[in-house]
Amino acid sequence: SFTFRGGDTAAEDVNATQQVMKRNKELQSYRMKQQELLQLRSLILSEMLSKRGLPMATIRQVANMEQPSDMVDWDCAMSTVDEPKV
Repeated sequence: SFTFRGGDTAAEDVNATQQVMKRNKELQSYRMKQQELLQLRSLILSEMLSKRGLPMATIRQVANMEQPSDMVDWDCAMSTVDEPKV
């Protein structure tokens, strides 16, 4: 974009830049809140569908700390020049 150099417009450019930065921060905050609400709605929906008998994973099933997680060998997923994974 084109900007003016020096003179009276320099102060206006700083104010405009600050306003744009403030607006971007507000927009980022709004989008983050919307993402959180979307995830919350998804969790509530999966819980309700599970209660109705559909085979859906619930929070309690996923967050079971009594059962240890399976060990995974991530080397099988790493692709290198020497050992390409197709």
